[in-house]
Amino acid sequence: MLALLDTGSDITIAGRDVADRCGWKVEAREVSPIRVANDEEIVIDGVATVEFKVGGTNTVMDVLITRDLSGLILGIDWMTRQGPFTFDFLNDRVRFGTGKWLDLLKEGKSQMVRRCYVDHDTVLRPTGQTEVDVCISRKGMNEPRYEGVLEPETVSSLSRVYPGRSLLPAKFSDIKVPVLNASDKSQILACGTELGVVEPVDLLDDGSAIADDVRPDAAEADVELTEPEAEVIAKMMASLPSELDEEQRAKVQALLMRHRKILSTGDHDIGRTHLVEHHIDTRDARPIRQPLRKQAFAHAKFIKEEMMKC
Repeated sequence: MLALLDTGSDITIAGRDVADRCGWKVEAREVSPIRVANDEEIVIDGVATVEFKVGGTNTVMDVLITRDLSGLILGIDWMTRQGPFTFDFLNDRVRFGTGKWLDLLKEGKSQMVRRCYVDHDTVLRPTGQTEVDVCISRKGMNEPRYEGVLEPETVSSLSRVYPGRSLLPAKFSDIKVPVLNASDKSQILACGTELGVVEPVDLLDDGSAIADDVRPDAAEADVELTEPEAEVIAKMMASLPSELDEEQRAKVQALLMRHRKILSTGDHDIGRTHLVEHHIDTRDARPIRQPLRKQAFAHAKFIKEEMMKC
């Protein structure tokens, strides 16, 4: 097993993936809060008593187990029990006491897949969406933060529960993700349930794409809408669910006004594009000609009027 020898960590800690893979028995215990350099707290699932065999020396340790990290980190508490140790940087190796020399591996750029999991048991209301508190796993305590997109996976433990594809901030905790419960019964989304993989993204607008709240006072009140635009927005506002409060309705209206240019205001404003051309390969088939499909006489006037508008 590979481990990270971390002189900056006071404690020995392992990811839940390691504990499950090795079959460690994890016991629930009260432990002091563990915080990393950016002051984020690591959630501890429990403690496993493990016997490590390193360089010919056996050491029994209490290892903290967390879903926030992946892999095994040997901290100062383990190192102090090994006695004096020697680093041979020329040959990339280390020796504890009079034990065997151990090869050191250079830690390259992390290629770990960051996973998103549920922070605590959450009740999902029936036929509705619930904002669920989640955390993001990482390889080590000093892993850099980055914005990412949650690529959701199927929640196999529950029926008809679907996490939403979400843009996540550069954080490891205190994050919410929408989860839809399409069944007609309440369900409990258990702590530790994995919702998907977090893929890194590059924001094009200095982060404003994350939590881009449209405040009522930020609405484009000074924008002059054309009559068709005003009519379309009014119809869309009238069709909003009645349970929305005034603040929520104001945010929707501001969003519609901001993106008014993409709203269709009639049957003939779709337009055309010169960017894409469609070609149908008929091979050796001869072209054919067919008469127009006959329309009901009652529709003739309407069809003529519509054709004249084009």
